[in-house]
Amino acid sequence: MAPYLRMYASDFEPPKGLSRSEWEQQRTQRISRKKSIRHDMQNMTLRIDANQATVNFTQIYQDERLQSSDQKTMVWVWRNGQWQITREFTA
Repeated sequence: MAPYLRMYASDFEPPKGLSRSEWEQQRTQRISRKKSIRHDMQNMTLRIDANQATVNFTQIYQDERLQSSDQKTMVWVWRNGQWQITREFTA
């Protein structure tokens, strides 16, 4: 989980009014309990403006109990030699 969580910038804005620590705990519980996860992306578009990238795509997710397809947007910034996620949301 640590490498996954490090992809998110320190100023990442968790959804639904969660604090960063609440969001990390929720993500860790959701992901670590799964026996298998399949994640695909389709119809991806990328816009880069200086040190910020916005990615839009169709996210196709499947685990042993759930299958979903959503439109997702992620905003990444280039900091300290790496890309980090500052915002993400689904439509």
